[in-house]
Amino acid sequence: MKSMALAIETLVKQVATETGVSVRTVQRVLAGDGKMVWKSATRRADEIRRVAAKLKYRPNGAAAAMSTGRFGTVSLLLSAVGSRSYLPSQLLDGIQDELATRDLTLQIAKLPDEKLSSDGFVPKLLRTSNSDGLLIDYTDHIPSAMLELVRRYRLPSVWINSRQDADCVRPDDEGAGRAATQHLLNLGHRHIAFADFAHGGRAVTAEAAEPHYSADARRSGYEQAMRAAGLQPRAMQQATLYADRLVAARQWLSSSDRPSAVVAYSRATGGPLIFAAATLGLSVPRDLSVVIFDDAKDTTPGIVVTTLVVPHYELGRLAAAMLTEKIKNPSRQLPPREVHFQMEAGQSCAPPASAGTPV
Repeated sequence: MKSMALAIETLVKQVATETGVSVRTVQRVLAGDGKMVWKSATRRADEIRRVAAKLKYRPNGAAAAMSTGRFGTVSLLLSAVGSRSYLPSQLLDGIQDELATRDLTLQIAKLPDEKLSSDGFVPKLLRTSNSDGLLIDYTDHIPSAMLELVRRYRLPSVWINSRQDADCVRPDDEGAGRAATQHLLNLGHRHIAFADFAHGGRAVTAEAAEPHYSADARRSGYEQAMRAAGLQPRAMQQATLYADRLVAARQWLSSSDRPSAVVAYSRATGGPLIFAAATLGLSVPRDLSVVIFDDAKDTTPGIVVTTLVVPHYELGRLAAAMLTEKIKNPSRQLPPREVHFQMEAGQSCAPPASAGTPV
């Protein structure tokens, strides 16, 4: 910040010298202060702005940085490895809408792990990008060195969709797991299972080897609801390649003790279950009720699936608001904040062994 302030001061002096006015006059014109009543003053202000533009001086941002010590910009940090950051449009909209209410702008930085783990690089990123703080959308396989750098330098930053001890915003996946299970319990189901074809067991992908925290959180919420109802939890949590998920679902649903209802980790698990049920002559929801978690209400061909919708927009707004708190006081640790899912009813749930009204 000091080096930038010095560079700005030098530019202001150059403008003053070329236009023959005082440094104070240049600062006042570039900051937009005062009204130009006389034509001579207007011409002088126009000349100051022309010279400043020629010297590649950015009036608004530079003047604000000089007077407040801030740039009015935050950076959204993403991994160069696509699977390690997730940026749905609703999340980006929430971030931008909240920043707009605070007169802040957003820029995006996508960087490789080796840079993010390099000592001093992350603090340098704030300086060179003219950013006041970081929104870190890095959800999986977070380099330990990166975590250490953010903590050591006390950078004003907020983690999105990540389970950290402080300064993070995430969906309430555990609560959503309870809500999905309770919905099925309220319909009368007792033989309810949890299914996840993305995580657990033998790792078939790099992501499965170190799963996102939501894999355990959603299952934990399911187990809590089952035990609270005096029922034994039952899970089929096995990492399976996409091409093999339909086969795995058929085998599971072909067993003699198949469940009457399933809480599925995501659309990528619920979809194969619904298709497998159809190939086995099972009807959804008459023979099998299904609830999933997804970014929006899921419409599998032929049926609208009851969905716990991930609150991405609310996450974005809360993360941006939380970062403004961190910028004001970077050394203060803020407690983690969770956002509740919203249930969108579909046609995939009904009372057990009944073709009653889907819920």
